[in-house]
Order: sequence, then structure tokens, then C-alpha cells
Amino acid sequence: QIQSWVRGRLAVMKVRKIQWARLKLQCFGRTCLARQDYLQRKFILALLRTADKEKTKRVAARVIQDKARNFLDERKREQAARVIQRFFLQVKKEVDQMVKATKKRKSWRKKLKKSRNEKVEDALLEDAWESSIGPSTTASVTSRKLTTSVSHDESFANNENIRYNIARTGSAPGNYSKSNRGHDIADLKPRL
Repeated sequence: QIQSWVRGRLAVMKVRKIQWARLKLQCFGRTCLARQDYLQRKFILALLRTADKEKTKRVAARVIQDKARNFLDERKREQAARVIQRFFLQVKKEVDQMVKATKKRKSWRKKLKKSRNEKVEDALLEDAWESSIGPSTTASVTSRKLTTSVSHDESFANNENIRYNIARTGSAPGNYSKSNRGHDIADLKPRL
């Protein structure tokens, strides 16, 4: 009976040891599974955070790139606008010069007309005066006619020279700029 009791005790202790070992193994297995689950979740969270950071970095990089692109585009537009403005300012300057030259030509034409009309009137008045003073010889009349026709040809040649001079230099004789100082007097001589 003592032996059966000891055998029963030993069997109970053996069963308790087995249960205790089973509990320990289950606990260890649960901790391993929990640790693995925790590490997996931690890894997934880290991936999500890095993905989020990368996304924000990409968005920030895109924003920076867009700003840089806009800045460069704006700079190119400004440079193009400056080039266009410079071109139109040059065109305006040339047009202003052409307008000034045409105004000068018109004023010179008026002056030449006046001087030609005055010369013709003076010649007519002289002819009338001489004819009213007394009888004139045919030689003096013919010589006068020849001189008036020659002076008319000279004024025509002068007029042509002035037109050529204005077209070539852009200014009329008497306006002494650096470009036409030596040419006025030589160009105004009549070419016969």
C-alpha cells in the first residue's frame, strides 16, 4: 500500500511535470509568435513610414522642381520680352530717323522751290525792267535767255545733288555732322 501510494505520488508528480513543461512550451511558443507578430507589424509600420517619407520627399521635390521650372520659364519669358522690346525700340528709332529725314527733305524742297521761284521772278522782273528802260539788242536778250536757262539747269543739278546727298547721308547740306563734313561742298558743285 505504501508502494502504491508512492507510485501514485510519482505518477502525479510526473503528470504535473509534463503539464508544467507543456505550459512552459506553450508560453514560449506564444511569446515567440507574439514577438514575430510584433516585429512584422513594426517592419510594416517602418515600411509605411519610409514610403510616406519618400512620398513627401517626392512631393517636395516635385514642388521644388515646379518652382524652379516656373522660375526658369519666367526668366526665359522676360529675356524674350527684352529682346522683343529691344527690337521694337530699334525699329522705332529707325522710323523716327526716317521721319526726320523726310521732314528735312520736305523743308529743303520747299526752300529750293522758293529760291527757284525767286530766281525766276527776279529774271522776269529784270527782263521787264530792261525792256521798259529802252530798246535792247538781240544779243543781250539772247545772252540773258542763255544765262537764265543755264542758271535753271544749274539749279536743277543742285537740286539733284542735294537729293542724292540727303538720300546718301540722311541730312541736308548745312547740317554738318561727322559723316558729311567734307562732302557737302564737293557734291553741290553742278555736274555739266
